[in-house]
Amino acid sequence: MLDISRLELGNIELYYETADIPGVIEEIQRVLSSLVTEKSHKSFTVPVQPRN
Repeated sequence: MLDISRLELGNIELYYETADIPGVIEEIQRVLSSLVTEKSHKSFTVPVQPRN
């Protein structure tokens, strides 16, 4: 989690890093889908379009 107050005070360093965003979204969907299904018997999906 990003602590904005530390960022404003200059007490935090940020750096760029490559990330597999579709993979992260798929993992979030997998975790949340099982929780939603378990609690409410409804489905949870996040449509992700592949990059060209």
